[in-house]
Amino acid sequence: MQEENDWGETIIKNIVAMFGVMGLRWYVGLLALSVAITSWVLLPEGGWDWREVFHCAARLWGSQEIWLSCPFPYSPLTALAVAPLGLLSDRLATSLINAISVVILGLVAKKFNAPQWIIFPVLFSPSGYWLFKNGQVDALPLIGLLLPTQWAVFAFAIKPQAA
Repeated sequence: MQEENDWGETIIKNIVAMFGVMGLRWYVGLLALSVAITSWVLLPEGGWDWREVFHCAARLWGSQEIWLSCPFPYSPLTALAVAPLGLLSDRLATSLINAISVVILGLVAKKFNAPQWIIFPVLFSPSGYWLFKNGQVDALPLIGLLLPTQWAVFAFAIKPQAA
């Protein structure tokens, strides 16, 4: 029984260490986990934006027929960026996108020397609610702010209107 407790404790310590390496505060990780669980519980079919638009992009790489039946208004880079999530259910993909969005917002706040708690008012605003309820990938282009300039263009191309 003691080994099981050590196993769970080890996982928690590793997660905390990972966020420490990224320079994020513990509450950013807690918020990301909370958002993932809440998304999983409240969005059993996944977010609308993921289900209707980005799900197509994630599935595009396997079949040419999907290109014809599922119009995709974004760049092929977007399809490439979200392709790994196409292997997951819409529910799990939405939960992961939402959790990753929290981490990205925390990293951007850190880079610009803003207090990391600033993500709380952003996420609990009406637009933050809309972002998560719909499973939108609007936070993914913010990765471009963390990359060198020559690579940032590729991140901004994920969803140009959000960049």
